[in-house]
Amino acid sequence: MSAPNFINLYNKYRLASFIGVDDWADRLSYFYSFVIYLTCTMLVTSKTYLFRPIACHMPTAPEGANFKNYVESACWVLGTVPIRSNESMPQQPQSWEELEKSRRLSEFIEFYLGFLMWLFNFRQQ
Repeated sequence: MSAPNFINLYNKYRLASFIGVDDWADRLSYFYSFVIYLTCTMLVTSKTYLFRPIACHMPTAPEGANFKNYVESACWVLGTVPIRSNESMPQQPQSWEELEKSRRLSEFIEFYLGFLMWLFNFRQQ
């Protein structure tokens, strides 16, 4: 089969016209995804920056004027490990390591959500 025959066959069936690459369902999905990511970003950002959700507690704390700020900054950088109210505090380093592997939270999730929101918005244009 030569190239002109192949092109004529392609033009005869026009299969590309049957494929809806960006139909109304896709545009609706982009819009709803954008709205969902925007809502999650706003909720997480407001909770993170307005309501101070990180509570880093230490059983013994050295005296100092800025020690609490230092501990909160360390929690922001290193991440946190949530412990439920019905769980006891781990006493062994191995227990802490297991919790860090399974429950590590990143405090930068709002930036991830914002980036995803930007990608969906960028895709529509």
